Amino acid sequence: MASKNDKIQIKFPDGSVKSYPKGTNAETIARIFNRAGYRTVSAMPANELPWPEGKFFGYQKHHFAWDFEYNGPKFGWSPMADQYVLHHIYRKEIAAHTQPLFIEFVLISSHAPFNRQPPYLEDWSEIGDGRIYHHREAVTFPVFWPDLTNASQAYVSSIIYEMKVLKNFIEQFIGDDALMIIMGDHQPNVQITGPDTSWSVPVHVISRNKSFLEPFKSKGYTPGLIPGQPRPHPGMESFLFDFLKSFSASGGGTGLTAKIRNRNLDSGQDIMRPGAAVEEHVEGR
Repeated sequence: MASKNDKIQIKFPDGSVKSYPKGTNAETIARIFNRAGYRTVSAMPANELPWPEGKFFGYQKHHFAWDFEYNGPKFGWSPMADQYVLHHIYRKEIAAHTQPLFIEFVLISSHAPFNRQPPYLEDWSEIGDGRIYHHREAVTFPVFWPDLTNASQAYVSSIIYEMKVLKNFIEQFIGDDALMIIMGDHQPNVQITGPDTSWSVPVHVISRNKSFLEPFKSKGYTPGLIPGQPRPHPGMESFLFDFLKSFSASGGGTGLTAKIRNRNLDSGQDIMRPGAAVEEHVEGR
């Protein structure tokens, strides 16, 4: 994205460049789901400062750090444990929802420096307002930011925690055929991976509804947690466009429910909205 005088120029994955006036209501994934009748929610527990710019994205509700009513300790860089984040959003948004939900979770327990990590709580009903973490031993490693040369074990531990939390959250709290997409924003620090490691980041797609997975399989996604797609891998910036086209009527979508208009794509193209839940079948890219 670049700014030129009173306009913003955006380069799209197909190479085209479009200009928009500053302050425009540019199309975002939240706005697309808003038009489909969803309640759109963004959970950002690491955001501890006011962020008025976040209104740009069009979410109906932002949950920032102060909205989580957390009374537990910090864990490294993270103000709270991701298990707490998921449980809080379940109680506040998912448990009694009356309309379809689109929720963006920005999870943080696997963020560097990995030196102090939350313990996993087997009984989710004990989580409460997070005070229980004051009485449970944290998982610690002798890692001192910014030196991560000895952080490999700590990093792996944080990923194991993250996967365990997500797996059990899905099993215990998501009961329908929602579509869940899990991705990281980048590879870990080069001190952990080494200088010659690929920059590719896995994308995992989970749903009880097998038809929701078919568009991803057609894009080269493979079963399991370890991606089997050969290089070169498409850039992350292509994901949203592929997702919208895959679930559109004119793009050969999977016959889901309720059409919405999406001005990001060709004029007049209809986008189909997916259902509402999560689990079981995992695809990785």
